[in-house]
Formats: sequence, C-alpha cells, structure tokens
Amino acid sequence: MTNTDSPYAAPAASLATATKETIVFSWSNLNGWRKAYLILSWVGVGIMTLALVSAAMAPSAESGGSNALFMLFIAITMLAFTGWTHVAIVRRNIGQLTTLSILNLIPLFNPIACLLMLWIRRVSVKEREQFEESTAVINGPA
Repeated sequence: MTNTDSPYAAPAASLATATKETIVFSWSNLNGWRKAYLILSWVGVGIMTLALVSAAMAPSAESGGSNALFMLFIAITMLAFTGWTHVAIVRRNIGQLTTLSILNLIPLFNPIACLLMLWIRRVSVKEREQFEESTAVINGPA
C-alpha cells in the first residue's frame, strides 16, 4: 500500500492550496486564558455600563443633565475600548496590541492591564511567527 492509498493520508490538494489566506485568526483558535480575559473584560464592562446607565437615567434634582451625559459618554467609551481590545486580541494585530498596552499605561494608569496586553502581544507574536514558518514550509521559500 502506497502513501496515497492510506486512509489516513491527507489529500494532496489541502497541502498544495494552504496559503496565508486559508488560516484565519479567530475566536475559535484562541487559547483558554485569552478567552477568559476577554470574557471577564466584557462582563466587567457590562456591569459598569449597566451601573452608569442606570445612574444616568435615575432622576436627580441635585445634578443637571450634563452629569447624565457624562456617564453615558463614559459607558460608550468603555464599550468601544473593550470592543477594540476584543478585535485586536482575536485578530492578533500586533500594532493594535502595542497601542492598547501603551494606552492602558499612560492615560489610564493601569499597569496590570498593560502587562496583560504585553503578555497577550508576546503570545500573538509567537503565533504569527509559527504561522509564517508553517506557511513557508508548505508553500516553499518566498
């Protein structure tokens, strides 16, 4: 029995057509701790957003409408920042992960989130390098 007759042999077409476009970084191929980080981020931001929106909508004779608008602005900003973080982590975008780690440190004064972003960035760089190496092996040297 030859190698191509084996029931366990991979089809030749799958190796010949494997290119950079066929492998897509997505939620399904994230490891567990990055998924946990994103889930905890969304849960935390969801709770804070609900608290801010409910506080903004509560009638208050002492504060004017500007306080409610500010709370809604903060809630929208948190949702947007978490969405940006989610997309950067899932797509393993190194530039965006670097920018997010700097933003977590400088204006937000959150060194723990900065270290987590740098750790996620390091793992993403390794994943991209492994992907480049495996693509070079499949497609040959460029």
